[in-house]
Amino acid sequence: PKANESLTSFKATGRIPVDLIGLNKYALRTMDGEHQPTIWIIVRVFMSGSAKVVSIESPAFVSNVTSHSLNIRMHNKATEVFQVTLPPKPPEDSSAVGCSAPIPATLVPFVNNSSWKLSVPCEGGRKVLESDGDVSFPKPFSKTVTSKGLVSSKQVSFSGGSSDDCFSINACAIRIGNEAIPEQRLVAFRNTIVVRNNLPHSIFLQVRVKIDASKPFDKWIDMGKIVSGHSIPFS
Repeated sequence: PKANESLTSFKATGRIPVDLIGLNKYALRTMDGEHQPTIWIIVRVFMSGSAKVVSIESPAFVSNVTSHSLNIRMHNKATEVFQVTLPPKPPEDSSAVGCSAPIPATLVPFVNNSSWKLSVPCEGGRKVLESDGDVSFPKPFSKTVTSKGLVSSKQVSFSGGSSDDCFSINACAIRIGNEAIPEQRLVAFRNTIVVRNNLPHSIFLQVRVKIDASKPFDKWIDMGKIVSGHSIPFS
């Protein structure tokens, strides 16, 4: 395959076999031979029914599993190089993936540089409460970095026009793969709490919060009706 990003064309350095089911990574080089950092792509081959699917993927993703639309950007102090808006996860979607978007393969080398961050500058007119709302991708596998799964988690808070319009989400840095399976890294934005109704009938949910231990609980908040098999987030 060839990749065309930022007006630079790339091609695989060798053949990519697709006869075997599995996951592999392959290097790309520029078509004009100009020196660039090594660009990697992930090729996933799997069966879907009677069809063989060849999925060409980036080694890095962002994912929105929250009930809010999120505007995510990748930047350092002076320059923004990537921006994507991810819609909220539908309440009937029971998967743990939500809506995801790949980081362009040409930008993945920058992900490894700690000066490049992800941030969520706004959502529906709200402002980020936290002074440092930046989130980093997990570092790539190395002799000293071997952890998998959830590597770190950071809470990002948002403020609206009133106290009832404030909410928080978790930014989770996740790494999958190992020495034998190609690594992929993900920053997943998730609700802090999700209530799922696994009863055979609908329920109505009310919650209240106690932020300060020396003060009484806040007023009850009506979260609404939860149909069987559906979820409601509480942030």
